[in-house]
Amino acid sequence: MNEANNFRYYEEIKSKVSLEEFKKRMEEFKKHFNGFIDNETLELLTAYSFGFEPVSKIDELKNKRGKVVVKGIVEKTFAVREFDKGVVASIILADESGKVKVTMWNDAANLVKAGDIVEGAKIKVKGFLKKKNEIEISVNDPADVEIIEIEFTKISHVVQGFVNIKGRVSGFGGVRRINSKNVEVAEIYVSDDNGRIRVLLWDDKVSIYKKLDIGDYLEIKNGFAKVGRDGEIEIHCGWKSTLKLQ
Repeated sequence: MNEANNFRYYEEIKSKVSLEEFKKRMEEFKKHFNGFIDNETLELLTAYSFGFEPVSKIDELKNKRGKVVVKGIVEKTFAVREFDKGVVASIILADESGKVKVTMWNDAANLVKAGDIVEGAKIKVKGFLKKKNEIEISVNDPADVEIIEIEFTKISHVVQGFVNIKGRVSGFGGVRRINSKNVEVAEIYVSDDNGRIRVLLWDDKVSIYKKLDIGDYLEIKNGFAKVGRDGEIEIHCGWKSTLKLQ
C-alpha cells in the first residue's frame, strides 16, 4: 500500500512537496504543540503551511466570497473569443452538488484554445468569485488551473455526443469538397485494442490528414460522435476538436 494514501491532505499538495518533507513538518508541529493535537488537525495544519487551500463544493459558493477553489468535470466548453486586449474562454464545471460557469482570461484561456481543457476533463481551478445575475468564477493565471485527468473512451464504447479517443490510424478514405458548404472533409479510420471507427476531419483539421500514416498514434479530444449515413457511429472533428499526433 502506498504510504501517501494514509495522509488525506497530503494528496492535495503532493505536487508541491515530497512525503518526507511533509512528515518532517508534521513532526515539527507536533513538538510545538507538545503532542496536544489530534492527527487530523496536525495534518491539516501541515498542509496549510505548504499552501493547501480547501476545495469548496459548487453549491457552497453562494455563501463564499473572494478567492475560491473548486474541483469537478468540464461539462461544456464555449468558443474561445479573441479581442484587442486578449483572449477569453468559458466553461461549465460540474461536481456532485451543482454547476458553475468558469471564465478564463488570456494565458488561462489558452488552455481551452490549445485543447488541454476539454469536455469530460476533471480539473481543479482557483479563481475570484463574481456574483451578478449568476455565480461565476474568474481565472487569470494558468497556474491556478490543474488538469487532474482526461477520460478517453474505448472506441467500442463510443456513443453520441462529445468524446475523447486515442488509437492508431488504421485506414484512409480520401479528401473531398462539399461545395454546398464550401468546405473540405477528410476521412480516416482509427483503431484501439477493442474497436475501429470512422473519423471525419473538417476545415482546418484536414491539414493533419497529409501528415498521417498507417500506424500513427493519434489522440482526439472533443470529437463529436453521431450516427452516420450507414447507420454506424462516426466521429466528426471540427473547430472545437484537437488532434495530437504522437
